[in-house]
Amino acid sequence: MHLDNLRYFYDIATTKNISDVAKKSHISQSALSQQLIKLEDKLDMKLLERSNKGVELTPEGEIVLKYCRAILSNYDNMIEELSSKKYNKKCLNIHSCSYIQSFILPNIIMDIKNSFSDLKISINSVHASSNINFLNTSTFDIFIYCEQIANDALICQELLEDEIIAVCPYDFNIKEEYTFDELSSLPLILVNNFCTICKSFEDKIIELNMKKDKLNIVLSTDSPVVALNTLSSTNAICFIPKLVANKYLSNSQFKQVNIKDFKFNYSLYILVNKAFYSQEKKLIDTLKKKIKGFLK
Repeated sequence: MHLDNLRYFYDIATTKNISDVAKKSHISQSALSQQLIKLEDKLDMKLLERSNKGVELTPEGEIVLKYCRAILSNYDNMIEELSSKKYNKKCLNIHSCSYIQSFILPNIIMDIKNSFSDLKISINSVHASSNINFLNTSTFDIFIYCEQIANDALICQELLEDEIIAVCPYDFNIKEEYTFDELSSLPLILVNNFCTICKSFEDKIIELNMKKDKLNIVLSTDSPVVALNTLSSTNAICFIPKLVANKYLSNSQFKQVNIKDFKFNYSLYILVNKAFYSQEKKLIDTLKKKIKGFLK
């Protein structure tokens, strides 16, 4: 099975647009279609349903896409590591929750680079706890996540403690405090890729026998930063990590809304492969220090 065919499939499956992928890959649409057919023939499975409206994944295609991400990521990391070896550069692969990736890491990476000039850094977000299984492979070196993981091959250390709070635009004319079940009458913005927000929010819905589809959810996003940017022009309530919200609350752009019967604390953890930790303890300690310093 050719990796190029898997990459073509991945690009089409994620963009749902054959013509765009063909243009990006500098091949004709007919040639691209032939490569997909070869992949389907090799697997003896139909992976995509094609129509005038575009393409959709079959159930078998969903399975291939799940593994395709890991295969291509491993291959790209291998090439990157080989390239770094060739030019005597160290390579650091960091995977993390989306808000760590988009909000915190970009603000500290240059400081890390200044301290370790020979370092090449790769950052990716993690979408589900099942990705924890890849920590025992070379997929990434450091994993920053909101759950403590027990694994003999890993060193797991708590980075910091935080809580989930509700915020809204500063000039949104609403009460200062609500009960959780009163939220059903208010527009909400949800962050759906931060495990503690999703789980705690949905557990509370179940506890109160509320129906999620009855809530007035105006936006669901995997990024707390996108959520807050949307909130700046939308009268709604958003559940967000306090460490993120504090950067915005200080300039009176948003205000906190107290939810009387909803309080959720969580911790962030840094998980490191033991072999990598023994070689790069100074680098890891510097990364931890920079993250904590940025959030103070």
